[in-house]
Amino acid sequence: MRKLLTIAVLLFFGWAVYGVVEDYEEAGLSFEEMKSFMSGVADEAIDTTVTIAQGDPITIDEQEEVVVTSTAVTTTEQLADAFYAHLSNWDTKFTIEFEGDTTTLGTMLDEAYEAAKTRNGYVLGHLEKMNLTYEYTSTRATITVLQSYLTDAHQEQFVDAQVRQILPTIVHDAMTEKEKVLAVNDFIVRQTVYGTATNASPHSAFAVLMEGQAVCQGYALLAYKMIDLLNIDVLYVTGEAGGVGHAWNLVYVDHTWQHLDTTWNDPVPDRGDKVSDTYAFLTDEELLQTHTWVRANYPQAL
Repeated sequence: MRKLLTIAVLLFFGWAVYGVVEDYEEAGLSFEEMKSFMSGVADEAIDTTVTIAQGDPITIDEQEEVVVTSTAVTTTEQLADAFYAHLSNWDTKFTIEFEGDTTTLGTMLDEAYEAAKTRNGYVLGHLEKMNLTYEYTSTRATITVLQSYLTDAHQEQFVDAQVRQILPTIVHDAMTEKEKVLAVNDFIVRQTVYGTATNASPHSAFAVLMEGQAVCQGYALLAYKMIDLLNIDVLYVTGEAGGVGHAWNLVYVDHTWQHLDTTWNDPVPDRGDKVSDTYAFLTDEELLQTHTWVRANYPQAL
């Protein structure tokens, strides 16, 4: 007889950590208090000029094509690949067929989903709620996943097209890695007003490009997308700043990891073209003066 088991994902996965970063909740500073707190950031470092090194246009890699397979998977690694394929395609409902001993399938799913969602920080930062169920026998299982995001496939087509159009206008091949990262920082700061009055999720990269407004998560995710397409290693970081949830990036330049907080480089209230680089290329010790995070989860910035 076939057995049926339905499980709630929260038994396995702590997805909430990777969902919305509420950087303006009343549990910490209010939105207005956060704006006030950030408004004092590095007035002396504000620069209104745009400096782009001259050189040949950069080449942007083709968009990664992740193929979803209908073939049954048999290992944790294959489960992770299947999860990642669906997540990176922004699928909201999907099934995965598993063949093999199901005795430890719960643990395998836990490990596989964790590996999949942390494979790409851009996808990770846009994940919201997930529910997983599976029907199984001793030798096979059908896994069904309902996944919600802070974006969708249509919005991501827009984001990808816009980023690929923007990057060659702000970056040239003669620029150093730091100059390229700063060009991304400056574009996002000039493009964006910090706030939540958006139709799309203000936690998404789409909100920055489509509506010119977002909170820290949107800033950090767009920075991730742009820097990653420049073939510079980048991570999405979550922690706290000013006593509330916050998101920023780690970038690998000059053979070392360094922190980049595009949100805190954006003066508040918004000042148009005025840009700060105070929160660019910081070490752990420097950023710890204002930010906290689980340092064991990320590489050291020295």
